[in-house]
Amino acid sequence: MTTKKKNQVWAFFASVNLALFLLFILATTSIFGTIVQQNLSSEQYVQIYGQNMANLLHILNITDMYNSWWFLSLLCIFSLNLIVCSLERIPRVIQIVKKDNLTTKSDRLRKMPLRKTLVLDQPLDQGVQRVAKFLAGKGWKTDQREKDDGVLLFAQKGGWTRFGVYIVHSSILIILLGAIIGSSNFAQKVLHKPDFAFKGSIMVPETKQTDYIWSFQTGKKSTSGSRYDVTSSPLSITQTECRKPIFPRLQSWKTENQSP
Repeated sequence: MTTKKKNQVWAFFASVNLALFLLFILATTSIFGTIVQQNLSSEQYVQIYGQNMANLLHILNITDMYNSWWFLSLLCIFSLNLIVCSLERIPRVIQIVKKDNLTTKSDRLRKMPLRKTLVLDQPLDQGVQRVAKFLAGKGWKTDQREKDDGVLLFAQKGGWTRFGVYIVHSSILIILLGAIIGSSNFAQKVLHKPDFAFKGSIMVPETKQTDYIWSFQTGKKSTSGSRYDVTSSPLSITQTECRKPIFPRLQSWKTENQSP
């Protein structure tokens, strides 16, 4: 009998070792992203780390690490790894949950290392009812089936909790998806909509409200020095400050419906 050979690519992405390796790499690189202050100007990096180290940080995209292509690629590979791992193991879990445990032979039960024998001074039918009632009182759902040598009872509680790990996987995937979609690099280079994702902040005192935030965007300095253009020389990185509405569509609607 020949066994079906598993696809090597599928087996690679279904590996738990790959997940552990990616988690280690993500954690290690996140340390660098935390230690190295993000999105400073080239002059500030040169002043802090020196010219050679500043150039290396720019080459490796450490200065804007969480929006870099290689960090987003790591997130995508880790997401793919989680999906494949889940798809690989969920059918086996479903099989375990739906398994008919009443087909287990009595001889196998006697050979189990964890077992206990109780002698009831009652007829068989009364003993079965007593055991089933006891288990039901503890919150265990009991099934039973007659065998040649007696009645076999099986009870379990929380069988579907085996799917808890895959709910955790789903929540991680949602977080990673949000990190990728919320990246300014993804908004600019993939969606070609820079305003789709940006970071900003605003100080709002108590009892006050605002409909805008201050967004700090990184761009490449143009030759004029007064505006910033992403298509010009990459040698000088600086920050531009712009005021963005929190809800552009709501603001547009309010402007259109304002009384003259």
